[in-house]
Amino acid sequence: MKLNSYKDTHEEGFTLIELSVVILIIAILVLPLIQMYNANQITKKVTASKDSVTAAVSSISALPIRYPCPSDRSLPTTDPNYGVENCVLASIPTCTAALQGICKVQSLRDANGDGTNDLVVIGGVPQKYYENYFVSGLPDTSKLSDMPGLNSENILDGWGNQLTYAVSAVLMNPLKTNSFDDFKNGVITAVDENGNPTAGIEDNGQFVVVSHGRNQSGSFSKEGFPTACPAGSTETENCDQDSTFTSAIGYYEGAAGTYFDDYTRFYMRSAGDLWFNIVNSGVTSKHITHRNSQNVGVNMTTNPAYKLEVGGTIRASSVRTDEICGPVPAVGSPVCMPANLLSSLPSSYGVTNSTNVNYCNDGQIAIEITGGKLKCGYPAFRGPANEERRCAAGAYVREIKTNGCIVCNDGSQICTP
Repeated sequence: MKLNSYKDTHEEGFTLIELSVVILIIAILVLPLIQMYNANQITKKVTASKDSVTAAVSSISALPIRYPCPSDRSLPTTDPNYGVENCVLASIPTCTAALQGICKVQSLRDANGDGTNDLVVIGGVPQKYYENYFVSGLPDTSKLSDMPGLNSENILDGWGNQLTYAVSAVLMNPLKTNSFDDFKNGVITAVDENGNPTAGIEDNGQFVVVSHGRNQSGSFSKEGFPTACPAGSTETENCDQDSTFTSAIGYYEGAAGTYFDDYTRFYMRSAGDLWFNIVNSGVTSKHITHRNSQNVGVNMTTNPAYKLEVGGTIRASSVRTDEICGPVPAVGSPVCMPANLLSSLPSSYGVTNSTNVNYCNDGQIAIEITGGKLKCGYPAFRGPANEERRCAAGAYVREIKTNGCIVCNDGSQICTP
C-alpha cells in the first residue's frame, strides 16, 4: 500500500493587527524625537534672532556722532538700495495703518524744544550707511560703507525676515556735528506686555530693534513682502507703526490677544554718559559738558532747584556763568549778581561803586561775594611802599597771581621787580 505524504504549507508573517501594533510602537518611540527636533529647530531660530538683534544694537550704537537711518524693508535683495540707509526725511512717507517698508511718525513728546513733537523713523536695520552728506541733506554716494559687524545675513532674524529698526529722527540727522544731546533727545516709548512702562525708558528711548518671531506678524521678508500686523494683540505695538514698542519677559503662545513671540531690544545711553568731553573742530578737549536737561546738584542732600546748585564753596581759577547767586533762602529767591561784576572795572570807566552796580574801585580786587554783592579789598601781597602798579590807560586788571603779578585784560603782566 502506498501512503501519501503531506507537506506543511503554512506561511509565517505579520497579520494586519500585528503590523499595526508595530507601527504604533515605532510612532510612540519616534514622536518625542520629532518633537525634540522641532523644539531644537525653534530654539536655534530664536537664538539666531537674538544674536542678530544684539549685533544690530551693538553696530548701530557704535557709530560716532549719529545713528544710522533705517533702510526700506519693501525693497528686494536684487534692488541696489536693499539694506542701504535712507536719511532723506522729505522722501520718507508718513506712517499709515498699512505696513510700509519705511515711514516716519510723530512721537509723544518734544525733546528738542522746537515746539513740535519729534519724529521717529521706522524701517529695517541698514547693512550700509553713507559716511558723508552734503549741506542739502543728500548723501555722498561715493562714501557708502558697511555697517560694522553687520552683513546680509544678520540683518535678518532666524526665520529669514528683516529686523525692524525704529530711531528718533533727531539722532539720525546726517548733518549732526556732535553727540551732546544723545542722552536726552530719544523719543521712543517702551511698554511691557501689559502696556506698562518698562526698560527704564520714559518716552526717551533712542532706538529699538525688533525680531517679529516665529509667527512673523508685522515683518518683511528679504524679498520685501510683508506679513500682516495682527489687530488687538500684544504684538500689535511692534508693527502698528507708531512710536511705542513692546518688550515682554517671555513668550506667550496662547490666545491671539496675548500671543507674543517677538524679541525686542531698546537702547538709550546710560547715566555714565551724562558727562561728555567737549569736541571742538574734531579735537576732544579736557573740558566737559553735562547732557542732562534738568538741574544739577553738587554736594546736595535735596533736589537742586537751579541749573547748577552747589552746597559748599566753589574754588576755581575761572567760572563760566551768567550769574553767581548766594544761598537759597527759606522764603523768596536767592540774591544773584551778574558774573561780569568780577572783572573789577576801575572808576575811570565811569562806573561808580554803588549798591546797584557794585564794581570794585581802583586798585581793589573782589575778595568775597556776600548777599549777591562784591566785597572789595586790597591784595595781601601789595608791593613796597610808594610803589604803584596799574594797567596801561584803557586797560584794567583781570587777574592777580599769587606771585604778586598783575595780569591786565590786554594780556600784559606787571610784576614786582
